[in-house]
Amino acid sequence: MKVSSLYNNKYLKQYLFYLIPFFIPIYSNFVTWTIIIYFLIHLINFNYSLFQRLSASIKFFHPFFIFFFIEILFIRSLSNVDNALFDIQVKLSFLVMPLVFIIAIPLIIDIEASIHKLKKWFIWGCSISSSIFLLNAIIQYIYYKKIPHYTDFVIWFHPSYYALYLNTAIVFLFTEYYKKNNKIFWLLFTILVTSSLLTSSKSGWISLILVSIVMFYKLFNIPFFIKSLLLIFIISTFVIIMNKLDNERIYYFKKSIENLLNQNQQESESSGYRIIIWQSCIDILKNEWILGTGTGSATETLNRYYKEKHLYYLFEKKLNAHNQFFQTFISLGIIGFLSLIYLLLYPIIFLKKRFYEYNLIIFIIILNFLTESMLETQAGSIYTGYILSLIYFHTQFLAFKELS
Repeated sequence: MKVSSLYNNKYLKQYLFYLIPFFIPIYSNFVTWTIIIYFLIHLINFNYSLFQRLSASIKFFHPFFIFFFIEILFIRSLSNVDNALFDIQVKLSFLVMPLVFIIAIPLIIDIEASIHKLKKWFIWGCSISSSIFLLNAIIQYIYYKKIPHYTDFVIWFHPSYYALYLNTAIVFLFTEYYKKNNKIFWLLFTILVTSSLLTSSKSGWISLILVSIVMFYKLFNIPFFIKSLLLIFIISTFVIIMNKLDNERIYYFKKSIENLLNQNQQESESSGYRIIIWQSCIDILKNEWILGTGTGSATETLNRYYKEKHLYYLFEKKLNAHNQFFQTFISLGIIGFLSLIYLLLYPIIFLKKRFYEYNLIIFIIILNFLTESMLETQAGSIYTGYILSLIYFHTQFLAFKELS
């Protein structure tokens, strides 16, 4: 095969397009290299029509570009330029992921069918990585007689991020396989739910319960009373299993709720520390809410505050805001904060009843943003940039189709 024909091969471009969601829950570096190859092949075939399509598509993804360019505009100090450049590099997903979809328009004959494929590739990526983690867990149990969980279970991701991947895959699983292929559905459902429980992520558990409630009410064609009883049974079983599996995490889960209710800031557990961190963020924002402290400077600003207030444990750990909204607000001020809110809520304008699963996914992303600074790492930024791009693209596909 000639090199030129390889570059023009439509099927190669399509495979690369579908490999991106497949690799997200497997390994972020694979995603990076797949996107680089995908762009290079399109760049070699670059023509004026592609430029026109890119220009015309900006308006559909403008919340992404606004958020990303605010990151660039708010570089405030040369002394912090390394942190700023690193932050921009991590947020590059919000520039790159929309372009992945825009340049794929000529490859897509049936947009609905392509969206279904993208979801299925993401489901299988999560299922394969979960199977690897579960196999490792079985081996650990055989040797150590202990069921691994949290960081012992999730080998190469942050457990909370991975739980978000899995819960998103579970939503897609209901819409793509339920009543269409029940054998595959129940096999993958078992793998994904078991893995989600073993991540021992508190936000992951809450998201899993929420996903179960919404999907059962939406998809199970049985009377309301039976649905309610079934949900009560599922939630009760979940609580019993997790109490047996992970008493320590359940204990701290309960304690964190008590801390929030009692405003206890002395509890030496991650949720207790979050209360102190969030109070620190509020104190900083009293003086920095307008313009912020500059791109990539939120964690450094927090660490100076920890040192001044003698919060030495937090200072030694160099902990970030553990809340993406606070993290962005401190760095970029009110403008950056509102641009993030706009990015998350804008697609809801286009979401109709048949897209209820996207409303659910956006909600669980927001839920995770409340307890983690997810956009400060590649794993969180790549996932968020891609899933939101898919949602934008699908909910506005008729407008994009006119550009092809």
